[in-house]
Amino acid sequence: MSRQSSRAQQACLRCRTQKRKCDKQLPGCALLSRACRYAVQNGSVNPAAQQPSVSVPVPELTQLTPESISSTIKAQVITAIGGERSVRQAAAVYFQTIQSWLPIIDERLYYDRLPSSLKDTPEFCLLTLCMFLLGTVPVDHELSLRMRSLYTLAKTFVALIDATGENTLDLLQARLLLTIFEVGHGMYPAAYMSMGANVRAAVALGANGTCDRQLCAMFNSAERADEARCTWRGIVIADRYVALESGKGSLIHKDVMPMNAAESQGSIRTICPTTRAETAIHEARPSIPSIDQVLTHVHDPTQHQDFNNNEALQLLKTLNAFEATLQAHPALNTLCDSTTALWRSAALTFMKFGCHVKQPDGEYCNALALTRLVELVKDLVSSCVMLVSGVSPFHPGALPVFVIQPVYKAALLLRGDLMNNPRFQNKNAGRDLENSLQCMGGRWLAARRYLLDLGGRDMQ
Repeated sequence: MSRQSSRAQQACLRCRTQKRKCDKQLPGCALLSRACRYAVQNGSVNPAAQQPSVSVPVPELTQLTPESISSTIKAQVITAIGGERSVRQAAAVYFQTIQSWLPIIDERLYYDRLPSSLKDTPEFCLLTLCMFLLGTVPVDHELSLRMRSLYTLAKTFVALIDATGENTLDLLQARLLLTIFEVGHGMYPAAYMSMGANVRAAVALGANGTCDRQLCAMFNSAERADEARCTWRGIVIADRYVALESGKGSLIHKDVMPMNAAESQGSIRTICPTTRAETAIHEARPSIPSIDQVLTHVHDPTQHQDFNNNEALQLLKTLNAFEATLQAHPALNTLCDSTTALWRSAALTFMKFGCHVKQPDGEYCNALALTRLVELVKDLVSSCVMLVSGVSPFHPGALPVFVIQPVYKAALLLRGDLMNNPRFQNKNAGRDLENSLQCMGGRWLAARRYLLDLGGRDMQ
């Protein structure tokens, strides 16, 4: 290779950002001693430089001012993603995939704010970086070095902005997207700790409020107030999911929940208009207190001593009513609905617990719970078969992170409570669930972690 062909035509992006002299060597300049990102003539990035880590040029200790932190974040986000055209492409991927099941960002408002906010607002830049990160698919079932670097970069920027004393809606949304990234890729206990920070930041910001007038005044517009509501609802759903995963209970205290449980579901009139069927599903979803009751009954040992059968049966009726509504709207009875997935996970946990309750005259409760458990698992297996076979239309990149946990729980039940159960005749059900997790693992690595756990149980 000639010397000319082994040199880039201009300095690498990192040297240009830090205003250092670059020797333009390929694949990496002498400063870095590893592959660099070089812009080529058509404005794209050199294909030979797609695997680098992302540098974090933090200002000198004596220069850690809000101004220098802001400049660092804005410069690094542009370096990591590219110019406005690349940002728009990344945002389009996000809105085509993540937005369908986590509608917390007003698409029209985001694009309206994009040109100016990308230059002026570090929190908006961080939100854009998190959108880009969440929309990126793992390569060969692994987080690439670049994805890990971008994740570390985003977490660093959250801490830097926190240090400046800022707490904005853009920052709150960025926090939630980072937590979803951690949940989706099985990054615990990071997800659990991030979830607690999300709740405190949302309450401090007032995003959990219920008064339209106060929210509009606080966030300066009805559109931003709607974003705040939807972001709070996303935090509530993510909190319940993490609680069901960790078994440590919800991180949202009842004192910060809206007085009306229905209001905690949020308003989505601006961001995600609902159809009549979606409205029916929305109204029939079990209330937040119902899911809290599941968590309390299952994970609080003091409740095991005097379990209230009447309350359990009432909770069972609530879950049954929701399932009946799902059956009435088959188009929505799929894997790709966040709150439906949350309900399924809670229901599986509750029914499994109900099968083993030891109380006087508790045989009816045990039998009813087992019957419902079989039906729930059958429903999940059917949905998974349609997913893997391609019968159920869905965008692979649009798979919600919340669908993974109930599939894993169903697979565990087929190896435990439902093993050799005469009411469950499908001998291929376990394989169907594992194939589904394998498929999901191409998008969210938490599914791979669950598969490894199932494989470890087979060897025990």
